Formats: sequence, C-alpha cells, structure tokens
Amino acid sequence: MSEEDKVSHLMKGVAEDLFQTLLARDVHTSGDFTRWCPYVEEMKQKRLRSCKFERLHNAVRIATNDEVTDLMSLIRQVFGEEMQHVFSQ
Repeated sequence: MSEEDKVSHLMKGVAEDLFQTLLARDVHTSGDFTRWCPYVEEMKQKRLRSCKFERLHNAVRIATNDEVTDLMSLIRQVFGEEMQHVFSQ
C-alpha cells in the first residue's frame, strides 16, 4: 500500500475536528499522521482543561444534568411547581 493510500485510509477514521486540523498540516506520510495526531489531541486536552472555571460562592446551581435534560423540561418543572404553589393558597 502506498503512503498516500495509507494516509487516506487513516484519515477516514478520525473525528471531524481532527480531520480539519490535519488538513491544515503537512500530512503526507503515515509517520506525519502518527506524529500530529497525539500532538493535536494533547493540545485539545490542554485547551479544554484551561477553560474550566470556579463557581462563585454566591451562584446557585439550578439543575444537574440527571434532573433536567433540556430547557423545556426545566420550564415545565418550574411552571408546575409555581402552579401548585398558587393553587395551594
């Protein structure tokens, strides 16, 4: 299998964001591919870690992922609670 075919085959199996990044690099051999992939993944992980922030002490968490799956569910839940409160008075 030629180097061009190897690279083409390898590129078929990568995630879209990695594929776009590798297109911008000079990837012509399988060696280039195996050199760039770990580097790109490492940089992506560093970027993701640096974006985390501390929650302020006065900020209240309104929902956790397992309680409410989307905004509409949250709105329905809050609306139902408010209606129960109104009718109970």
